[in-house]
Amino acid sequence: MGFSQAYRAFVAGHPDATVWHDADFLECLTAYDNIHEWSDALLEVDGNLVGVLPICCKKRVDGLVITTPPLARYCSPLFDDNYLKEVGAAGAICDLVDVLPKGYSSFDQQWHPSMFDQVNFSNCVLVKEQPTYKLQLPDTLEEVAMLPRKKMRRTLRSATKYWTLRKGELDAKGLAMLRSPFERQRLPVPYDERVVASAYSLLASKGRAVCHYAIDPNGIMQGATICISDEHTAYCWIAGSSIEARSNSCGSYLLAAEINWAFEQGLKEVDFLGSALAGPAENRRQLGGVLHPYPHVYIDTNFMTKALRKWRMR
Repeated sequence: MGFSQAYRAFVAGHPDATVWHDADFLECLTAYDNIHEWSDALLEVDGNLVGVLPICCKKRVDGLVITTPPLARYCSPLFDDNYLKEVGAAGAICDLVDVLPKGYSSFDQQWHPSMFDQVNFSNCVLVKEQPTYKLQLPDTLEEVAMLPRKKMRRTLRSATKYWTLRKGELDAKGLAMLRSPFERQRLPVPYDERVVASAYSLLASKGRAVCHYAIDPNGIMQGATICISDEHTAYCWIAGSSIEARSNSCGSYLLAAEINWAFEQGLKEVDFLGSALAGPAENRRQLGGVLHPYPHVYIDTNFMTKALRKWRMR
């Protein structure tokens, strides 16, 4: 089905729209599978469009589910400000739920952190709190350099002496580096590399994506990251490094490079997109990140779906 022109126009004119509302970007993320299908939920009042939600559907053993596909961290609603003031966040969310496609067995999305307080007031959906780490960008580069904690600043000074940073296009070597952590653990890569390449190319053409590489003293690439952004926020999207990179803080070095890139772009904040794991979470805190919850929003409409969720969340 794809996204309607009404959805695209509403997003284009909304000041709070994020990269996770960008129809072209979202369609890139499912372009190479026959499982997921994007469309939109449109909320109209008196003939005026007052709310939209990107929705991605797939068929599962328990029926049709509305889900968040791989590499799409957030799928959030947008509301007209005047409408939101009139009915309140809880009313707006309930109205939007009423226009979801009929017959779905499960509604299962992760919404943007900015929606956390609003969704908690709604009785139309269930919410599970998920963690991410964010940092607010100050006004000067000197202040940016002081965001990491003291121990991390020493680590980054040492890493800067060891690594050479290269900013460039995403190429085959970069894709190989991004998948290397999964290959090391003998895990399947949880995304199609063609998706990453096409989505990166789309956003990079708009100045909304960057690929950083860490090069060791022998000229060998040992780490790679992709950072994407909208007009407000940079998101640390995908990262990968070799086993050799661990001893010289390659991951922290590349994350710091993404923070600097966000500052150069004039953005307001950086979202590390996680993590719930203790080690990465502490690393994000050391880099200056502050814990922010984002809502995993769900509705189950039948017994089988409720039982499946209970088993998954046990």
